[in-house]
Amino acid sequence: MKFLKLCTLLSIFFSITVSASEELTGDTKTACEVILCLSSSSRPSECSTPISKYFSIKIHHHGSFSPSRTISARKNFLKLCPVSQDNKMESLVNAMSNQLDENLCKARELNRTVDKRYGKYRTTATLPAYCDALFNHEYTNLKLPKYTCNKEFYEAEDWRRGYTITKKGFRQIKKTIKKVCWVD
Repeated sequence: MKFLKLCTLLSIFFSITVSASEELTGDTKTACEVILCLSSSSRPSECSTPISKYFSIKIHHHGSFSPSRTISARKNFLKLCPVSQDNKMESLVNAMSNQLDENLCKARELNRTVDKRYGKYRTTATLPAYCDALFNHEYTNLKLPKYTCNKEFYEAEDWRRGYTITKKGFRQIKKTIKKVCWVD
């Protein structure tokens, strides 16, 4: 439903601003394609080239990768799409440009993030703000990864070895710590 809203908005905008003899070309066209492609979990093969071009925008400063400058450059690229001037679309562009890698909001990457609190550990149980902004934007149709763990924190030693040991009578019981908590 949200993706349908985005497509409707884009089609209305393009029908108003682009006559039959005009067509978006170059980076303007690519920016609009990227916005459409990154707004949905199901992407046609035509999305590969624009998404690759978008994520190839990487800015280095003094020889080192600069996340803040990369975010700014990607945001400016997406703003080439004329529809990005709408307030709701502008918030979508901001959410998209804050994601440094296409896979950052996927389960595989979310499972690599660990919360540490008072010397105890767990796989992060909350989405990063940029993922939350994308998944909950009214113009996206993205499949939200699901957190499947119990959100419990574990002692550092237990976390490192991957299991807890509890004593029940004279027996020791090993309980495996589930670290792969996010699933797509």
